[in-house]
Amino acid sequence: MFVLLIVKTVGDCFNPSVFEIILHLKGLPFLDAHPEPWIRNITVEKLTDAKPALVTLCGEEKVSRIVEVLKNTTHNGFPIVDQGVFPSVGLPIGAMELKGLILKAPFVAMLRKKWFLT
Repeated sequence: MFVLLIVKTVGDCFNPSVFEIILHLKGLPFLDAHPEPWIRNITVEKLTDAKPALVTLCGEEKVSRIVEVLKNTTHNGFPIVDQGVFPSVGLPIGAMELKGLILKAPFVAMLRKKWFLT
């Protein structure tokens, strides 16, 4: 078992894995295993400063706000954030924590079927 671990580690250093080779041959996109250094320190606040303005939603929103956002934007996805959380080490006070992302299609389906609390 120990020999297998060493062989795999050495092989990964010199060649891509079989899985990566198959993805490349099929032409499928995939993320690199080692992201760029600037991505590691990016915060939600920096993303929200991007142009066009990013529209974020809280975990609990009023239906009227969601309808307004859907009518006035062309975005296909909306990040769900919690504002004012206690920041981790190195993050500014008042930083936002990304909880998830919801796409436009499920949002519209939930509104049509009235899957919300009043």
